[in-house]
Amino acid sequence: MLTQTEQRAYTVADFCAAFRISRTKLYDLWLSDNGPLYYKIGNRRLISTEAALLWQHALQRIAGDQPTSPPAFA
Repeated sequence: MLTQTEQRAYTVADFCAAFRISRTKLYDLWLSDNGPLYYKIGNRRLISTEAALLWQHALQRIAGDQPTSPPAFA
């Protein structure tokens, strides 16, 4: 099993736990085009760690907590 630093994608359950939001809230965000990008493998939705960070950065920018430049990925 990968450690948190090696994780490349979140399942819906993992993402909700990591960002402390409900599954319903995440699906509501997707319905309103405000959720993180995801991809599907079979019936599973996965959210890459990069997509999660970009989504978080966008929320912070909207709230005025961060500069407008996106984070750099290694």
